[in-house]
Amino acid sequence: MAVVELQFLPPDTSDIQTLHVEEASSADGAFTEIQTFPAGSSPEYISSVEVTNAIDPLDWFRIRWQDSVGNFTPYSQPIQGGTTTIVAQVMDRVILRNPTVNSLIAGQEAEAVVADYFSVNDPYSIDPTQANPKLLSGLTLLALARVYTLRLISAGTTAKWSSGLVSMDTSTNTAQTWGAVDKMIELANRELGRNYSVVAMIKEIEVAGGFRQLKSLDVSRALIEIQ
Repeated sequence: MAVVELQFLPPDTSDIQTLHVEEASSADGAFTEIQTFPAGSSPEYISSVEVTNAIDPLDWFRIRWQDSVGNFTPYSQPIQGGTTTIVAQVMDRVILRNPTVNSLIAGQEAEAVVADYFSVNDPYSIDPTQANPKLLSGLTLLALARVYTLRLISAGTTAKWSSGLVSMDTSTNTAQTWGAVDKMIELANRELGRNYSVVAMIKEIEVAGGFRQLKSLDVSRALIEIQ
């Protein structure tokens, strides 16, 4: 038997009891259940396990969760032993930079930025070998910025709070607070190679069959003046 560590994002439902782990020699299967684990208590479900019944540490593994009445969640995407997903890497980096971030929230925002950057519906489908250190840094900064933005929005009337890299005083320093998040997004886009501008040419507008002329166009306010 071999030992393999698996990391994953736990579900956000409140009735999960058991994690089921399956193994196959290839990503296409056929998969066989090899071990189960107690899921823990909501919302602090387990997010990693050490599988001790694996046949080969380089085999492929998938998981699904079971609730108290025996219903199962859909299977996860298969992942090869000894590798990890880009989502998991970004989530770990977010928590490393700010340990106060809930792992479930970090994972959800990591899923969002990975899916957006690679323009895919399933962020777990991306080959982890595509993630070089610079790309991981940019995705982590974007995920952090999303977390901080959500905290800012939900802070409501709270005057002050501190979150890892950013200390926020919403009563007197809101502009600087949002400015810090903007700087984080700017740095993330630079790391991801997203610094570009687009200049578009607009076709000349013909008004009233040519009997009227376009006098002015204000793109910033989407205003067109005709005479």
